[in-house]
Amino acid sequence: MVHDGGSAAERTFAEVLVEESSDALIALTRDGRIAFWSHGAERIFRYARAQAIGQLLDDLIVPNERRSEAQAQLDETIRAGFTLLETSRRRADGSRVVVDLVMRSVRDEAGALRFIAVNATDVSSLIRLRASRAAETRFRGLLEAAPDAMVIVGEDGRIVLANGQVEQLFGYPRDELIGQPVEVLVPERFRGRHPGHRRAYALESQPRPMGAGVDLFGRRKDGSEFPAEISLSPMDSVEGRLITAAIRDLSERRKAEEMFRGLLEAAPDAMVIVDATGRIVLVNARTEALFGYSRRELLERPVEVLLPARYREAHSGHRQGYFDRPVQRAMGSQLELHGLKKDGTEFPVEISLSPLDTPDGVLVSSAIRDVTERRATESALKVANRELQAFSYSVAHDLRTPLRGMNGFAQLLLDTYRDRLEPEAHDWLTEILTSARRMGGLIDALLSLSRVSRIELKPEPVDLTAIARASASQLASADRHREVTVVVCDGLHTEADPHLARTVIDNLLANAWKFTRHVAAPRIDVGVTDAGERRAFFVRDNGAGFDMAFASKLFLPFQRLHTVAEFPGTGIGLASVQRILQRHGGEIWAEGRIDHGATFYFTFHGRAAGAEP
Repeated sequence: MVHDGGSAAERTFAEVLVEESSDALIALTRDGRIAFWSHGAERIFRYARAQAIGQLLDDLIVPNERRSEAQAQLDETIRAGFTLLETSRRRADGSRVVVDLVMRSVRDEAGALRFIAVNATDVSSLIRLRASRAAETRFRGLLEAAPDAMVIVGEDGRIVLANGQVEQLFGYPRDELIGQPVEVLVPERFRGRHPGHRRAYALESQPRPMGAGVDLFGRRKDGSEFPAEISLSPMDSVEGRLITAAIRDLSERRKAEEMFRGLLEAAPDAMVIVDATGRIVLVNARTEALFGYSRRELLERPVEVLLPARYREAHSGHRQGYFDRPVQRAMGSQLELHGLKKDGTEFPVEISLSPLDTPDGVLVSSAIRDVTERRATESALKVANRELQAFSYSVAHDLRTPLRGMNGFAQLLLDTYRDRLEPEAHDWLTEILTSARRMGGLIDALLSLSRVSRIELKPEPVDLTAIARASASQLASADRHREVTVVVCDGLHTEADPHLARTVIDNLLANAWKFTRHVAAPRIDVGVTDAGERRAFFVRDNGAGFDMAFASKLFLPFQRLHTVAEFPGTGIGLASVQRILQRHGGEIWAEGRIDHGATFYFTFHGRAAGAEP
């Protein structure tokens, strides 16, 4: 290299600066031969110094199509002392590189040319550097926007970058963490093993969550710990392989989980929670007691282990269908469902399903209830009811013959000896006949109630509007001296046994007709309405009404809220109506006020299906 003089120290500094420069620094003789070739020139053009010294620069790095341009630049530099050009040059491997060339002529005190200094800057490196810095700026913006604490660690395990969430979560200023071993964020009892885990991950280097099935903890600057969830991702950079750790504080989730587990254990039913793959992720103590498995035996096993073998194949399809449309649903009220204990015994169950949204996806909670005792009770009640109905029918039927005899002989006495009887005896016989007729009416009503429970249901579409209008017409024909306004809504339809539906309407309209007897302007309305959360048919009147304190007695056989003298009847009609509706899966209830009328609401199938208001 050519020096201008100066102290040895100054020359040493100059040499160091030249050799450490990232630019290519080249010295040329007047004819364009290379007299000096820096390390920067070696890096950019990929020729070793020994290969370059003494060569013509144009032959070494100038493409053929740019030879004239290069010679003109050299001539201009010798003449004017300076030129600047952005151009393309050739590397040793034949690849091209875009460079900024600055050429100066260096002369002695007498003005004679000593050498030509060339400074070549790799423009493509600058572009990559600017792009890298722009990308880094964007990356830092994304890092700061992340909801989790983000820590980036180098291959040596030291922290190279952290976002604001790290400061908030761990309590360290960012500047204090940079350069520290990542173990500073790990509780002391785990620090000895952590470098080994870190190195093992560096060899594996693929995105994954840490600590599956293991409790992980972070350590704050103040020494306090918190449960954590950590996801790791590798990232290649110019500095080498980096590891990004996304750290989430699970303290609040753990509190919620503990509360949920407490509620789960307090549940009266067996609770089984299943993930989307059908595997059991959580059970309560009632599940262990009901099925005979320990918790450890059930976790991670397919839920079908709790089902009899004959249901398992179909169940996986039902389960997938539920996950496709997860809504709260009860199962088993109309279906025969069974569970399977560990010892192989089966038992009837009812199941309620509920979806649970969690950070890990949708889970399904199954509340399982053993209904063995209830089914046995229901079966016994059915048998008892059948026996009671048969007994009632038999008693009522058998009473009719002696009652008919009593009535006949009393009437015969009255007809034969009417003129010879004392007035008091005549009244007694008349009372016997009246009571016998009442008893006959009660027996007929009892037989009717029994038939309601025994008749086979034959549901079909029923026009309740037509039935109500026909029933009202019959009541008017039988009681011509009264004028009662009856308004029946159009479009009242349902699915029911037509004969029993007619019995319901006849009884309710007859009831309303009877209890409006003492009203100046009697009115009966038949329609459909929203009653609270339910949609129901109704029969409303403006008659005698009733005290709501006694509403529970309305539908009991032979229970009456008025005397026979006030309003005659057997007290069976409303009981029959209730039994008919219950057999259809519906219900009946009433609202009333004394002297302000009553409204009877009823459904055949839980709701007034198909009805139009």
